[in-house]
Amino acid sequence: MMLNFLASMRLSALIIGFVTVTAVAETAPEFRAERLEGGKFLLSGALGDKILLLHFWDSCCSGCREALPAVDSIAKAYRENVKVITVSTDSPKSQSKVKPFLKTNGYTFDVILDPNLEIRKLFGGTETPFTVIILPSGEIAFKKAGAAPDEVGILGAALDSLIKPNNNH
Repeated sequence: MMLNFLASMRLSALIIGFVTVTAVAETAPEFRAERLEGGKFLLSGALGDKILLLHFWDSCCSGCREALPAVDSIAKAYRENVKVITVSTDSPKSQSKVKPFLKTNGYTFDVILDPNLEIRKLFGGTETPFTVIILPSGEIAFKKAGAAPDEVGILGAALDSLIKPNNNH
């Protein structure tokens, strides 16, 4: 089922032209980061009984701004099974814009900071927006680079394919 989904996602990516979806079977690299609201984030501490969706974005990136409402929708719709953590790649110079941007748009998801793109590079990301889905076991199940017109549909289909086999929905 996962292979059929991924094959269809690759076809969709080819049709759309600017989205790359990748199936991977590797363990997520451990990392630490600062939380926007203060404190430390440790990947292994975030893994639990839920799937983890990491979404890399930048407040100055138009594609990122277009994708964030979809990420917010996914965070709300899948909150029972998925923990959404967004990763701001804003530089130290533009980090002061992040909190006001989130507040203005009513976003409530957790945000960690990656001002030097080190975390994104750990996951093989070369552009923003960039999304990674990690299973509770720590295995990376999905990567997607770029913004898509149907971001909710793409992320929702990926999550559905991972949740249903595990939770018998």
